[in-house]
Amino acid sequence: MKLTKVFYLLVICILLFSITASAQDTPFIEQATDAQVKKAQGHYARARSLLIAAINEFDRATSVANPESLLDVSRFRTTLIDRAEELERILDPQPRTSKEGVRFSPDTRLLGEAVN
Repeated sequence: MKLTKVFYLLVICILLFSITASAQDTPFIEQATDAQVKKAQGHYARARSLLIAAINEFDRATSVANPESLLDVSRFRTTLIDRAEELERILDPQPRTSKEGVRFSPDTRLLGEAVN
């Protein structure tokens, strides 16, 4: 029994060390190369779109059954929206410039997010 606890403690220490070591190897976004920034932005954009999709799915579910007795619905939605907005600060999408001028390409899946 005592050996099992020591083993679990050792595994947890190794995991914590690997997490902190990998976090230290990752450069801050200001110090990252262009390729690293582009790759990270792709992941951040996907995370943001998944958060927005989660909000939409949550809204669909609450129209079927209200979870208010188990969960503060408005706080839950606000938390997800706040996280998506925080990712927006990282992404800060810029318009694409072409010979014809500036064009914006909205993601149609995101247009329903404003509906409450």
